[in-house]
Amino acid sequence: MNEKTRYNGSPRVVYAQSVLDAGGFAGARVILPITDPYVLHHGALGGYAVVHLAPADRSSPARVLAAMRLLREQDGVYNAFGRDDACRAFELPPDRVGDIVLIGDRNTALGRTPAHHDLTNVPRLRTHGSLDENTVPFWVSRPMLPEFAKRLSTGKSRNFHLFDFLLNGLRS
Repeated sequence: MNEKTRYNGSPRVVYAQSVLDAGGFAGARVILPITDPYVLHHGALGGYAVVHLAPADRSSPARVLAAMRLLREQDGVYNAFGRDDACRAFELPPDRVGDIVLIGDRNTALGRTPAHHDLTNVPRLRTHGSLDENTVPFWVSRPMLPEFAKRLSTGKSRNFHLFDFLLNGLRS
C-alpha cells in the first residue's frame, strides 16, 4: 500500500464521477471495489475503478473514446482502458467489467465524488489497487511441490491461483 498524498500530507485523489459529470458524461457510474471506509488508511478509495457509461454514451464508440481521453488527461490517472483491452490485459471477466477500467498512478487514489468519501478521519491516505501495488508476497510454511514452485517462479501467478497452490501444491 502506497501513500496517496501531496507533499503537505493532504489526500491526492481523482474523483472520477465528478470529472465525468463535469465533462458531459452525466449518467455515468463509477464503481470502486474498495468500499469499506476504513478510516485509518483508505477511506473507500483505491487505485482501480470501473466506469459504466450511460446507455447513449456506451452505444457510441466515439463517446467511449472521449470519456477515456477525458479520464486519461487527469493528473494522477495512469491509464483508462476500454473493456476489451482491460479484460485481455488483466484477465478480467467481460460480463463483470464496466465500459472503462481506470487505473490510478502510484501516488493517486481514485474516488467517486468528494461528497461520497469522508476523509476527515484519515490522517495520511494510503490505499492499494494500482499497478504499483500489483506484486503481493506469497509465503507458505511447507515445501512446495516442484511443478507448483516452477509455476510460481514464472511471475504469472495471480491472486486467484492461491487456492490451487495451497490445496494442491504443498507437500504433506
